[in-house]
Amino acid sequence: MTSQTLELQLSTSGGGRLAEGVYTFEQLASASAQSPLHSATSVHFTSVPEANFLSRDLNGGIHVYRGTITALVANSEVRLNAICKIAIDSEDQEILEREEDMYITHLDKFQGVVVPHFHGMFRGVTVRSFNRRQFPVSCMILEDVGHSLLGKFSDQPMVCKKNILEALLKLHSAGIVHGDFRIPNVVIGESNNIRIVDFDRAKLHQCPSAHMTLDDLGIDGWEVQPGVGSWADRDL
Repeated sequence: MTSQTLELQLSTSGGGRLAEGVYTFEQLASASAQSPLHSATSVHFTSVPEANFLSRDLNGGIHVYRGTITALVANSEVRLNAICKIAIDSEDQEILEREEDMYITHLDKFQGVVVPHFHGMFRGVTVRSFNRRQFPVSCMILEDVGHSLLGKFSDQPMVCKKNILEALLKLHSAGIVHGDFRIPNVVIGESNNIRIVDFDRAKLHQCPSAHMTLDDLGIDGWEVQPGVGSWADRDL
């Protein structure tokens, strides 16, 4: 497959360290086979004004932007909603690379079902917003699967709770523990589909509930007792 080039257009710095502008990134890892962008020859990402910014630490950070992708696939234009995660400092780039590895290996079969589609990993040079100096960054493009749940897990409708547990069981069936399972990392889409996001702390493990379903465990959606029996696992 021909290596892709990502043209990244930031319409706002989102309060972060990246200056507005258009940047060109080279591909590090291709999109998954399930991604609509797998055979794309060019990709353009444009952020929206209400871009999000998440800071990992005082000096560095991973900037998260919501936007639109326009890509050329088989001589046809494809438009998708997407999320762009940009890692600035070397430590954050390592974090992003760990998440990339999870997506292209252990999470590959769950893309579009339990987790977002992975649209590629890129590297390029951007400009600091405060001194206009150039510096290298890494960038991951993911499917935009909706918005994080609001409130607490206990506040969610029963069907939502059951869907969350089913999604977690699928991950654990592959020996994956999320490592940072919180309400902001559970996303709900337009059709009330649940997706789990943010796998930079994910690890492989042996889960006592692997290959089991809610029916196997005798769970009707309201009988879950966290910390008891099969539910003693940290994620569950």
